[in-house]
Amino acid sequence: MSDFQPFALSAEMLGHEGPVRAVQALPDGRLASASQDHTARLWTLKDGKSEGGGGVYYDIGGTLADHNHWVVSLAALPPGIVPECPQGGLVTGCLDKLVRVYDHQGRQQRILQGHEGGVISFSWTAAGQLISGSWDGTAKVWDVAGGVCMVTLGGHENGVCVLGLPDGKASLSVATGSTGRQDSGQVVDFQIRIWSETGQQIKTLRDHSGPVRSLDLAPGMGFLSTSNDGSARLWSLDGTPLATMPHPATREGQPAFVLQGCVLTGDGGESVSVDESGGCIVWKGSERGQSIPHPSGLWCVCALPNGDFATGCQDHVVRVWTRAPERAAPTEVAQAFDQSVIDGQTKTKTKQGPSAVEIAALPKWEEQHATRGKSEGQVQVFQRAGKAIAAQWSAASSTWIEVGEVMGASEAGQVDGETFDRVYPIEVEGVGGAVRKLQIGYNNGQNPFVAAQNFIDKNELPQSYLNEIADHLTKRAGESAPTIGMDAGAAGAAAAAGFSGVGDPTGFANSAPPPRGLGGGAGAASGVGGGHFPVTTYATFETGVLSKVEGKIRELDAGLPDGVKMSESESASLGSLSATLAASSRYHISKIAPQELALLTRLVSGWPVDKCFPCIDLCRLAALHPHFAEVLALAETGGGGGGGGLMKAVTDKLGEGKGLMPVVLCGLRFFSNLFRHRSSKKVVLGHASTILDAASDQAGSGGVANKTVKLALATLFLNLAVASHQEALTPGLGDAYQQLVALYSEVLGGATATSGDDALYRSLAGLGTLVTAGPVVLQVAKDLDMADTVKAAQEGRTDPNVVQCAKALLAVLR
Repeated sequence: MSDFQPFALSAEMLGHEGPVRAVQALPDGRLASASQDHTARLWTLKDGKSEGGGGVYYDIGGTLADHNHWVVSLAALPPGIVPECPQGGLVTGCLDKLVRVYDHQGRQQRILQGHEGGVISFSWTAAGQLISGSWDGTAKVWDVAGGVCMVTLGGHENGVCVLGLPDGKASLSVATGSTGRQDSGQVVDFQIRIWSETGQQIKTLRDHSGPVRSLDLAPGMGFLSTSNDGSARLWSLDGTPLATMPHPATREGQPAFVLQGCVLTGDGGESVSVDESGGCIVWKGSERGQSIPHPSGLWCVCALPNGDFATGCQDHVVRVWTRAPERAAPTEVAQAFDQSVIDGQTKTKTKQGPSAVEIAALPKWEEQHATRGKSEGQVQVFQRAGKAIAAQWSAASSTWIEVGEVMGASEAGQVDGETFDRVYPIEVEGVGGAVRKLQIGYNNGQNPFVAAQNFIDKNELPQSYLNEIADHLTKRAGESAPTIGMDAGAAGAAAAAGFSGVGDPTGFANSAPPPRGLGGGAGAASGVGGGHFPVTTYATFETGVLSKVEGKIRELDAGLPDGVKMSESESASLGSLSATLAASSRYHISKIAPQELALLTRLVSGWPVDKCFPCIDLCRLAALHPHFAEVLALAETGGGGGGGGLMKAVTDKLGEGKGLMPVVLCGLRFFSNLFRHRSSKKVVLGHASTILDAASDQAGSGGVANKTVKLALATLFLNLAVASHQEALTPGLGDAYQQLVALYSEVLGGATATSGDDALYRSLAGLGTLVTAGPVVLQVAKDLDMADTVKAAQEGRTDPNVVQCAKALLAVLR
């Protein structure tokens, strides 16, 4: 197509903690994004040249953090619709079934209630009424100013996408699409409906051969639809099919789920559609003008008023694409994106263990003595007899201890004769309480919603299970072991410590920097962190054998006096809680009872400080359960049925247990794990100052002289630093961040030549993350002469991560 001008990357917006599910241009020129991290974010376009760089970037202008579930749909609120929003604003749709209306400054002005399922799409009628579509099988038309539902369009098959049609004909006002229903193991009855302004269905379109996922207006032509059948289609306003635009099939040979499309501004007749395999196609009419692959699956796309468009990706990043040379990203940013696409495609294609060529390049096991480890627990891969052998360094004996053979994905397997990278058990409650034990197959890099939908269709399960199963896959897929190609030393240390980076399946401290681009915080925007900071993911400690933890609690309980030891009912609650936590395949449906939280609180607070460590360790493992986070948040705010007080109990024991390594270690890890889920993250941030007070005894040279404890402390501090970029600032949190700077001074000031590189690196990256969050904490760090502290802490270090991170940090502090 000779007259087609291609798009280039303009900017990347980093900061979301989950997949980006919706993007939307706002009336004032800003861009909004919504994510599975329970937030919507507002971004403002800035000129990079005025900041000493090039191109443009989008600066974070606000975070809307009062949602209780994934935020999956957005609509721009035009000026004049709501009296309290004279400059317009934003409407969000959430899986908590609520529609929220915000003004220009991000202040909530309305909550619209009425849907019985998640709110997944929006549009506006020609008369300025909001249309919402939901998983409850309905579309609703709202008077937003009055906060009332005017019309409900029912009878849809599960999820509903919506579109307001122009007012040229009184009989054409709303179009809706449905995702279909199950029948004999197949999805059927997906269709597009056209409704009159009085709520009467007047036409049905059944040309798509899969669930209908989105609708968008095509001025001058009609409207655009996308579907799981692998296509986008153009229609006239009266429903006459005009064109079909097919996406390439997935690597499994199946039609790609085309999740959203949009029509670009201008009169060029151009549109964009995106799919679950990361494909983004720009169409000129019905002809393919350009394909823009992304590192992972794409959820959403929207047109911008200036002719650009934005995409929202499974990798948590919002990207803007442009034809304007003055808005194009700098060369290094574009090259980094291109490399991330290559890396993503490589990861997706990799199913087996190391190849013969990769094994041949490894050091020989027989010559292991020539390779010395850098730190305790470092993992190195060797070759022996044509196999890859993983070994762990023991500093005490100065030897490599064999761990085992490096294989392909340990969770690989088959389901009904089809091979998958991962196979997970799923238990589903049936009629009469009976439990069906099923298996779900999942491939690395696959959109978890695609795998979940296939699983639901095959097993004829309720469509309402989709989000829970997809969420379960997302969490399980993030627990993969290190493979050849990642930094073996860092990965091994992370695995040995039971550490995994949320949102980063390869772990935290590897040599690969996070995605670079413009936006997502001061450090990310300017590249001052050299890829080492600001860190954007939270860290958790997830390994543990529940049976051993429970057994230790029961062993210690037997020696306690009456009145302190567990009652029969408490003993039963302990068994029930342990069983729930052990069944990770049921996390998407299992619940934590309030009395089980109350038991943990009672044991931690009531047991002697030298005996309570396994109780705190059980709290650490419980914090990984999504419902535990909700129960804890409810209890800590006074609505949990008497289970409140666990935070105070653990904090008190952490303060009392100075010098008791198990208590300190378990307490620090528990607080770190609370960052795993949004509801519990709010709890830990609310107690940040008191937690830091209790942890301060471990920060300097007077704390427990144990590398594992130091690593746990560094991880907790790191998570708090990450929150400084991603959470709304309150006076209490501002004080805590300044307190954290002072504690970093003690941690780094107490570092010795024998301190572990992993804990030091994590502390340096955490401090770098913290001081790039804003000018106040940066000034506090300068007032404390942190540059001298950092310089002294890294003196004599040879680990390249430590050296490079310290160098980048010194450049910020001076």
